[in-house]
Amino acid sequence: MKATSPLQLERYRLEKLVVDFSDEWLQAEDSEPDDPRAYEVRTDFNIYEPEDEMFLVWLSVESRPESDSPPQRFNEVSVVVWGMFSLTPGTDEETRKQVIPYNCVAILHGLARGVITSATGACLGGPFLLPTVNYLEVIKQKVDAEGYDSDEEKQTTIEESD
Repeated sequence: MKATSPLQLERYRLEKLVVDFSDEWLQAEDSEPDDPRAYEVRTDFNIYEPEDEMFLVWLSVESRPESDSPPQRFNEVSVVVWGMFSLTPGTDEETRKQVIPYNCVAILHGLARGVITSATGACLGGPFLLPTVNYLEVIKQKVDAEGYDSDEEKQTTIEESD
C-alpha cells in the first residue's frame, strides 16, 4: 500500500509570531492554570496557485481569551505562516479538490501549533498548546458556500470559537 500523498509541503516560513503574556494573570493572587476552553480561536487563510502544480497557502491563527473569562496567562498568542505545496503532476481534479483546501491548511496549523508550543515552552505555567480547529467542518462549509476552482485564486476566511 502506497502511503505517500500527492501533496507535499516543499517549504514554509514564519511571517509573524505574537506571544503577549498577561500581567493581570501574573499579579493575581489566585492565578489559576489556563483553561483552554477560555480561549477563542480565529483563523484566516488564502490559497494561491502561482504555478500549475504548486500552491502557496497563507494561514493566520489567533487565540485570545474570551471576553467573559477570568484572566488567562496570555492576552494573545498568534502566528502567521506561509507554506509552498506541490502536487504530483497529473493529479486528477477530484483529488486536487480534496487535498488542497483541507490538507494544506491542516498541515500549516500543525506547524503553527509547534511554533507556539516551542516559543512559550519557557513561560511560567509551561507551553501554550494552541487549540485545535475542526478544519474539516469549517472548510467544507466554505467550499460548499463559495465553491472551489483550482484554476483561480481562492481566498477564504474562517472563524471558529471553542
